[in-house]
Amino acid sequence: MPDYDIGIVASFRHMIPSYIIDKFRIGAFVVHPSLLPKYRGACPIQHAILNGDTETGVSLISMSKRKFDAGNIILQSHTPINPSATYG
Repeated sequence: MPDYDIGIVASFRHMIPSYIIDKFRIGAFVVHPSLLPKYRGACPIQHAILNGDTETGVSLISMSKRKFDAGNIILQSHTPINPSATYG
């Protein structure tokens, strides 16, 4: 029987073992600062700006037991990028 209702991580950079993910009754989720599947992994905001994208956003995905940023997309929120935006 699961021990907790829900698990949420952001910018964690470590694989969470399956036996921990399985402890969440509703599920385990990742908040990722990009519109997945584009720009998986590190530095998604910087890549969006450097590539001249006109929008970015945040994705809520289910946590994959095998890969980073590879779960099902649950929800996304879009945000425009100001054309004069820089990162640094």
